[in-house]
Amino acid sequence: MLSYFQFQKNKVSSIIALKNIHSTVTVLANLREKTGDSITAFEYMDRNCIDLLLNRLDIRDLFSDKYSHYALVELSSSRKNENLMSILEDAIASSIRRGDIIDAIVATNESQSAQFWNLRESLPDLLKNNGDFVTFDISVPIPQLNDLIEKAENKCPEILINSKAYIFGHIGDGNLHYYLFNSQELSSNEFYNLREKIKTSVYDITMELDGSYSAEHGIGLAKKSELTKYSSQSEIALMQLIKKTLDSKNIMNPGKIL
Repeated sequence: MLSYFQFQKNKVSSIIALKNIHSTVTVLANLREKTGDSITAFEYMDRNCIDLLLNRLDIRDLFSDKYSHYALVELSSSRKNENLMSILEDAIASSIRRGDIIDAIVATNESQSAQFWNLRESLPDLLKNNGDFVTFDISVPIPQLNDLIEKAENKCPEILINSKAYIFGHIGDGNLHYYLFNSQELSSNEFYNLREKIKTSVYDITMELDGSYSAEHGIGLAKKSELTKYSSQSEIALMQLIKKTLDSKNIMNPGKIL
């Protein structure tokens, strides 16, 4: 007789304050070196995201001082007796000594860990109800993340003065969610007329860094024009061949993408 047992995971979470945007990649590399395959999440959030969470969720700041860059870190293991708390604390201490982590809070129980994750998981809905915006689901090789953020933050204000960016994402995958919000000076219609120029600028930067304009959520109809712009003729031909092979009668979403 085969018996099934519920799979239990040993987990520990922490929110860390990073020295600067360059520290995200350095800290992730150090955590991987110190914890091996135990690190299962490294979620970046910038200060604008934290301020939005504090205001909308009506909670106090996580730290006594305000910082510009944060990450939610999680270690997981199927080994119940593995002391993940000690492993994570040692790894964080190592990055503090290097100067890449300024401050950190390690969850001491499941309830506190759930509160940490609630912050990260609340962001998308809060942002969608925060005004006029254009959003990006983009990715680059992890070493290029710093350049992606810095170049986008330099370029977007040239197009839309006094715009405000909110940035969060899965650093371990090189994936960022970049929300750019309208300034108070422009109407919704004026902002809408700038959307394509903003999108082109951010996507061009992403592609120059050997990245992807569609990291997590696929192409869909929304990015059909980008598929044509950023794909070579041979890539499109290969997609069409795969489509024809799997759907010879063209009955699955005919004419939607290919």
